[in-house]
Amino acid sequence: MKVIVFAGIGTIIGSLILLNSSNKSFENVAPIIIMISGILMLLPKSQRQLTETHMTWFGKIITAIALVLVGMYLGYFGAGGGVMLIAILLRAVNQPYAICNAIRNFVSLILNWISAVIFMFTMPINWVALIAITIGLLVGGYIGPPIVRHIPSKIMKYGVGIGAVVLAICLGIKTY
Repeated sequence: MKVIVFAGIGTIIGSLILLNSSNKSFENVAPIIIMISGILMLLPKSQRQLTETHMTWFGKIITAIALVLVGMYLGYFGAGGGVMLIAILLRAVNQPYAICNAIRNFVSLILNWISAVIFMFTMPINWVALIAITIGLLVGGYIGPPIVRHIPSKIMKYGVGIGAVVLAICLGIKTY
């Protein structure tokens, strides 16, 4: 619930920023944020992180700030936001990849609903594109979880991390 609250606050802020600015600033930042997220996923946890069940107060504050920032990013731009969210969850929640992925999916759904409601009442919507995206999300949401449950956590974590780094490089080349 705390993940949704902090990320939701960020999503509202990011959606409102989008309504009052251009996409270019977030497009410039996206490759950097996605690269950091990919690297964060690829870095191994320390022995202390692997065995501790509770975060320090400093860790909780950093996690809350990171969730607000990722929420802002998702409310504004979205591309690669799932990688950012899973990178935070893998560090903050001492659970396997499949569980963090399920949390990420649910949180992403709520954050997308928040943005959608804000945008439906404030800007024109391309309904054809929205239907296509919705179909893709439903199909992915249906077939993704069984796949994630059967692939070992380390393979998923490193595969997504490497994919994020490659995506960041491609976006960086295109952007800069």
